[in-house]
Amino acid sequence: MANNASNILLRMSLAILLSASAVVSAQDANTDLSQVSAAPVMLDGDPLFSLAGTASFPAEERAANVAKRIRTAAADSAITADDIQATPLEGRILIKAGNQPLVAVFPLDASTEGAPLDEVSNVFLLRIRNAVEQYRARRTTDYLFKASLLAGAALVVTAGLVWLTVILFRRLFAFLDSHYKRMVQDVKIESFEVVRADNIWNLVTGLLRFARLATVLIIAYLGIEFILYRFPWTRGTANILLDVVVEPVTTIISAFLDYLPELVFLIILIAVARYALKLLHLFFRGVEHGRVHIGGFEQEWAQPTYKLLRFFIILLTVVLAYPYIPGSGSAAFQGLSLLLGIMVSLGASSAVSSIVAGYAMTYRRAFRIGDLVVIGEHTGVVREMRLLVTHLRTFHNEEIVLPNSLILNSPVTNLTRSAEENGLLLKATVGIGYETPWRQVEAMLKEAAAAPRA
Repeated sequence: MANNASNILLRMSLAILLSASAVVSAQDANTDLSQVSAAPVMLDGDPLFSLAGTASFPAEERAANVAKRIRTAAADSAITADDIQATPLEGRILIKAGNQPLVAVFPLDASTEGAPLDEVSNVFLLRIRNAVEQYRARRTTDYLFKASLLAGAALVVTAGLVWLTVILFRRLFAFLDSHYKRMVQDVKIESFEVVRADNIWNLVTGLLRFARLATVLIIAYLGIEFILYRFPWTRGTANILLDVVVEPVTTIISAFLDYLPELVFLIILIAVARYALKLLHLFFRGVEHGRVHIGGFEQEWAQPTYKLLRFFIILLTVVLAYPYIPGSGSAAFQGLSLLLGIMVSLGASSAVSSIVAGYAMTYRRAFRIGDLVVIGEHTGVVREMRLLVTHLRTFHNEEIVLPNSLILNSPVTNLTRSAEENGLLLKATVGIGYETPWRQVEAMLKEAAAAPRA
């Protein structure tokens, strides 16, 4: 049944390719060979020749079928290389191994090779004979024994070279660390530190680690390729191993070179933003410590103002950098950004309101750290002011954490500021007995209120 199906498939492919060849013969020079697809016939990873295909019978499928038939004939010890012959037929030349058809060579195949049909079929015949002989020679006991010895030796040599590379780089790291690390100095412009010595040293060691990794990978690749090429079953893998390794690297390098202008822009943008933030930090730190004076600008406003400007600078940097980020134009990246924005907007509404309230209180100067305040039903000394919350210490030594949004919507009484400006008016109810002269008590209370503060 399998042979009948194979013969039926072969006859169908012959009929299809005969019609295609007739069209090519009729059109001659009018045929555009650049649009004719071709696929190589592979045996043990080696290409024998290429076959043309049509839209109804693709070249890849035809080449795979021919390779399967050649492999079957090569595995049959009853078939000798001399049994493989070429038989001219009408419009084609059929190459057979005994009674088993292997491949039919059509004018379309000859046209893609750029040679007459009989010459192309003779070349195909010689290559098939050589491939069959090599197929059988590579599966003999003597060949496999020698291949195993070579593979074992290659494995030992590869492992030794990898070990030697690791040892040499380890000693190189130790030598550089003991002799040259202390010589690396910070890069400064006057007193401004541009690049720290630790960063320079980390760059040097990082490049050496990359060189070590690249050396180990190259040694491992050469060893694996040599071992795989020794055996007939893995020769095909060895032939494509370089493409498997090099093609992704080539794609990455090509994409990196194409992206290089955008990367340079991002580096410059981030560097400008970073140094702008450093200058702002130095400026507002001077304002905070009184070294820089700005009319009408309080010292306690320095840090909140710096944080606010830092947020806007970072936000502007992100907005400018967004179009230059790889993949920013993809639907997946945009969908993820949208999802992140929705999550932030839904989950951070209360936090944003507290941050806004914190800045409002800072610039409104309702109270300072150390002031005694009354906020709603809470009374205490302000211990700490943050963007989201404010900490109070009560008279009972309890710490109360109030959200800034709550403070902004509550009445605030600053007892410390009132006492500094106009004195503090306290209401107190004093109970006395009927036998106690009230005028004497009144005089004592007035004397206590008028006493100088410590």
